[in-house]
Amino acid sequence: MKFEDTSKYKDIIDIKNFEPNHPRMENYKRAAQFAPFAALTGYEEAIEETGRQVASRPVLCEDMEEIISRRLTKINSLPREQYQVKVTYFKEDDFKIGGHILEKEGIVKGVREYERDLFFEDGAVIPIKDLLDIKEITKANET
Repeated sequence: MKFEDTSKYKDIIDIKNFEPNHPRMENYKRAAQFAPFAALTGYEEAIEETGRQVASRPVLCEDMEEIISRRLTKINSLPREQYQVKVTYFKEDDFKIGGHILEKEGIVKGVREYERDLFFEDGAVIPIKDLLDIKEITKANET
């Protein structure tokens, strides 16, 4: 169906479009007026947090505990800040029960017996109770 009869609109057909006295709103500000309304603030974040996976703390056998103990003794007897190590450790999660198994490679500054931790040149500190393995002990300038 074509619309051809414009006789009804003779009085308004030649009128110019209305232009307001104030500047037009930018498109992104206009779009913000029609953004979806989130009635439950933080709901999406709570759902994501619930779905986030964590691992349980591994239990070391006595043999592995002995190996780690011997390697820590070796690290403690070496000259400071000259040896690089690669360790695997368990880091507790801040929000859930469990955590993550991580690896750290760096130059060891020493083993603090009293605090029971291994500390690195870059400032990282790993509690000895969280160590799962010490893989490599090499001279720092050889790596």
